[in-house]
Amino acid sequence: MKKRIVSLIFFLPLLICVLSISACKPSSKKVIYNDLKHILFSEIKLSNNIVGADGSSFYRKFADAEFKVVHYIDSTSCDECALKSLHYWRSIIEDPVFSNVGFFFIVWSDYFESTRQALLNVNFKYPVYIDMYGHFGQENKYLKNKLYNTALINKDNQVVLVGDFLGNSRLMIQYRKAILGTDSL
Repeated sequence: MKKRIVSLIFFLPLLICVLSISACKPSSKKVIYNDLKHILFSEIKLSNNIVGADGSSFYRKFADAEFKVVHYIDSTSCDECALKSLHYWRSIIEDPVFSNVGFFFIVWSDYFESTRQALLNVNFKYPVYIDMYGHFGQENKYLKNKLYNTALINKDNQVVLVGDFLGNSRLMIQYRKAILGTDSL
């Protein structure tokens, strides 16, 4: 119960942040609000078809992390194009606030070798996992939407926050607050 109350404290500022930034019509805001009601506190569903591009174990690392940031990348149109944005994550991963957070970059691709080669080309030194058949994306459909392709997951695998905070300082503050367990920064 206490976890849900703490999470609700973060939900309202997040909702305000997403709605104010999106500059959408009232009908779009209602859709976003409804999406968030269904996404937040839902349990992320794991798939058996996630393969570490570097051979690392997805499931063990995922289970061990207190908090996890899942960033889902749809590379079906162009592996290298989709993966170029990964370099923006380096400074966040190395930020002390995120030191106890597991980062899971999951790429949807049917072509393991071409995706692996694209990862080598972008020189991203952190583990990236490949959703070989798109099952992880199908089980967690909201992650396929660019508005929600990043999520903060708690120890119980529940979505605490959702939204890509790269370039969004207000959303970044919400992620930091949730991780630190504080209402103010």
